[in-house]
Amino acid sequence: MKQTLIAFFITLFIAIVGIGGYMYYSHIEECKAPLYRSMSFGDTDVNVDAFYNDKYDVIKVDLTVYEIIEDWQIDMIGSNTEFTLVAQSMDSTLKKEFNFKDIFLKSGENIKGSLTIENVALKDFVMIKDLLNGNMTISYSKVLNLDSTERNKLKQEYYKKKEEARRAEAGLDALGSMAGMMMLGSMLGFYRKIKGSFMKKQNIDKTSLKQTFLGFCLALVLIFIVAAIVLFIQTNSRTENVLQNDSYKPNVPVQNSHKTQPSAKQTLTPTETLAMIDKYQLRYFSIVKRNNLFLQMADCEGCRYDRKDLSGLYSEIISKIDSNNSYIKKYFDIENKYTENTGETTYEINMFESNYYEAVDKLLNEAYQAVKARISQEDFKNLTSSELKWLKDVKAYEKVFEEWGFGSTGTLIKLGYEIDMRKFRTLLLMLYL
Repeated sequence: MKQTLIAFFITLFIAIVGIGGYMYYSHIEECKAPLYRSMSFGDTDVNVDAFYNDKYDVIKVDLTVYEIIEDWQIDMIGSNTEFTLVAQSMDSTLKKEFNFKDIFLKSGENIKGSLTIENVALKDFVMIKDLLNGNMTISYSKVLNLDSTERNKLKQEYYKKKEEARRAEAGLDALGSMAGMMMLGSMLGFYRKIKGSFMKKQNIDKTSLKQTFLGFCLALVLIFIVAAIVLFIQTNSRTENVLQNDSYKPNVPVQNSHKTQPSAKQTLTPTETLAMIDKYQLRYFSIVKRNNLFLQMADCEGCRYDRKDLSGLYSEIISKIDSNNSYIKKYFDIENKYTENTGETTYEINMFESNYYEAVDKLLNEAYQAVKARISQEDFKNLTSSELKWLKDVKAYEKVFEEWGFGSTGTLIKLGYEIDMRKFRTLLLMLYL
């Protein structure tokens, strides 16, 4: 009986120690678990992730802002920026700032930054998670406005100021040319009077010379004034006129630590190729949607910059495709065949575009099947998911056409959009081949 009682207590003790140890271990693992939080500021999604490395006692906090950076934003604030998160715990007892500095901005990509907190304990990480799970505010450059409506206003203002500066410089160049002609005329007049006086061996007409000299001086002063104004405008042409509180930062060269896009000569895995395709697709939609490029019946303010950016994006992708690829040859054959719509009536014009669409859609399907035969089933499954998302985005944007309404021209405009969408996607698929 005594031995049984002792065995019972020993078993009970072991069970208690085991359960306590398990609970303690589970608690520690729960404290060490990463934090993943998503929230929205304006109409932009923001992710904040936190990780703890108990080996080196380091906390890493990652920030991802799902805003596609555009060239005009980089031109205004430079390639580097910073974000500040102010986090407060739910019970308002803790408050801390998280400063994400030296965030590298790249056109066509989301904003990503991180910070590291060293020499910390697990309890510090628990505190950080409590803060990041609480109430948060975010501050950033006005150019990176997380409200798309306000951001578009800034962009329009940027293009407007840039166009005004260009016109002002053109006007000043003309004014400078006129002043130069005035000075040249004065110099020639001055020279002729002196030459005429000496050749006739007459006394120089001092009054006439004085007037000519004054005209020369006036032209010279005018040139100096024009030069000063031109210099001032050129110095300040890239100043951020839109922002009252943010100062201009010059572009910062890319550091070696940043990853660069693989060149066409590098062999990429299917996974890397798909990642590149998804990034290019994001850039495409960003350019197309910012001024509704395909919906414009006439040239709009900013549209020419959109066309330039879109053309540059096409060129960048084509440069990565093997020139001996049979599909790129077919692509150029189609482009040459349908360079100009020769239709005269509405029916003929629409039929031309419809045939153009059929040719492009056929090439897209051929490229898709060629990729399917070339990559593994798992890689093709990932590509299929990307294709479905692309189709969803294409269909979602078609609602804009319904909202605008174009009457008899609607068919032509919609076909133009559908053709360009498929042309771009076909080129992306060629990156596999």
